[in-house]
Amino acid sequence: MLPLLHGKLTSGHDSLFYPPRVVTFEEGLKEGRLLPRWTQEFAGGYGEPYFNFSPPLLYYVTSLFRFAGAGVIDSLNFAVAFLLLLSGFTMYLLAAEIFDRAGGLVAGAAYMYAPYTLTDLYVRAAYAEFSAFATLPLIFWSFYKLAQTRQIRYLIAAACSYALLLLCHNPVSLIFTPFLLLMILLSALRQRSRAVLLSQSAAFVLGLALSAFFWAPSLLEKKYIQIERLLQNALEYQNHFVYFRQLFNSPWGYGISTPGPNDGMSFEIGAFYLAALGVGGLMLLARPLLPNREQRWFVALMLIMAAASIFFMTEASSIAWAYLPPLQYLQFPWRFLVIVAMASSILAAVPSVLTRGRGRFVEWLPVLIIPVIILTSLSKCKPNAVHPYKDDFFKAENIIARKLETSTVLEYRPKWVQNDPPGSAASPLDLTAGSARLEVQQRSQTRYRFQIDARTPSYFRFNVHYFPGWRVEVDGVGRDVEPNNRFGLMEFSVEPGVHDVVARFQNTPIRATAEAVSQLGIVMILILSIYACGEIKARASVLRSED
Repeated sequence: MLPLLHGKLTSGHDSLFYPPRVVTFEEGLKEGRLLPRWTQEFAGGYGEPYFNFSPPLLYYVTSLFRFAGAGVIDSLNFAVAFLLLLSGFTMYLLAAEIFDRAGGLVAGAAYMYAPYTLTDLYVRAAYAEFSAFATLPLIFWSFYKLAQTRQIRYLIAAACSYALLLLCHNPVSLIFTPFLLLMILLSALRQRSRAVLLSQSAAFVLGLALSAFFWAPSLLEKKYIQIERLLQNALEYQNHFVYFRQLFNSPWGYGISTPGPNDGMSFEIGAFYLAALGVGGLMLLARPLLPNREQRWFVALMLIMAAASIFFMTEASSIAWAYLPPLQYLQFPWRFLVIVAMASSILAAVPSVLTRGRGRFVEWLPVLIIPVIILTSLSKCKPNAVHPYKDDFFKAENIIARKLETSTVLEYRPKWVQNDPPGSAASPLDLTAGSARLEVQQRSQTRYRFQIDARTPSYFRFNVHYFPGWRVEVDGVGRDVEPNNRFGLMEFSVEPGVHDVVARFQNTPIRATAEAVSQLGIVMILILSIYACGEIKARASVLRSED
């Protein structure tokens, strides 16, 4: 974690993408928008709907550090370090619940030092994907506790933790959700309980509702951006299947994923983690070694998840990828290493059951493996280099002037943009025909106001990319602004005279409905919280009376 605390931006595949996102997200929050869907600084100042499609949780966390006074780069580093610690804690919480505290400590350390964890941090610098790591164990813990107790507080925890995942990273959410649904189904079947199925299903649906303000517009409005670019050329999933031998022997490197077996980055599961999978399988087969039914069930689930993930990483699953179009948007089949890292880290806690009840000293012997995990991973706990850029490099005006891009292949450009305009946007409004004077009275990310004095019929180009939600009103009357130019910029006309022109970005019916669903979900959480408090007080009263 120390490389994240030296005040510099670490080098990595995506590291330069994040500071501009942090800056523009903060600007949106300052303007009073809880989710800044539109970012005017991107695309050379012509704007794009970046946060309408990119999950915001990482940027909410960085904003907490920004508002506390930290710089842009420090805020990003602090947020990632916090999420790393949180991932270890949530893994401890889950493994300690299933096994014991000693096993929980081993699992937490294993999760923090897993090869793919370190790849995301120091090779790929894929911080948005990494933000999902902390939520995965928390989801399993809360759903497991809900199945065991059926208490309202765990229903709330399950719904909120799943909602957090959906606000972290789209591909990880897509990968993980089928496994969560499998857990829900198996929990109900194992306990032969309709109540378990209903309570966990309710938590799942409530989690969808809480996060609907993001995922619903992201899913339903993707037809308005050039998302298909993620399926083309070097990003095609066929180029990134993992060769089976790479799971066992793949040299550590800071390069990129390429077609063939000679990738510049590692896809190793790791010797310790392979051993954890093997030991988990052996103890599952040897019933006397793992007699607890709950533990056996959970170990089996983790082994199923790891095996399925390994299958989907290799070319053996190519038919499934071809016939399941949503999978193709993962781009990289090796993203399933997220699931393998989680499952194998949990199974690292399994041997702790062999020492339970054999005296305090013996019970804590498994913890001795933690220094081994750390020491064998230290060589990977560092970036290849650091960037020389300071916070000033990422100021809003510099993002525009330098045309800093924050997407891989400009996939968030509105579909009306055939070519980027030459140069950055010098002014928000240009006169293209006629004679008129104009004055910019207000300018922000999502609202502009102009005073126009037109001597003749005049035509204007509003230097903002068109996207559903943008509306231009001339003297309070809406104008058609869908672009008829290859740059995707809005255009409108005015008649002779003095006019008040307002351009603003507002919700579409889809966004408004999705936000209403999330608000309803929050109301449900508040109501359930009241019931949960009553439930806790009732239990405390019963315990006091029994005493």
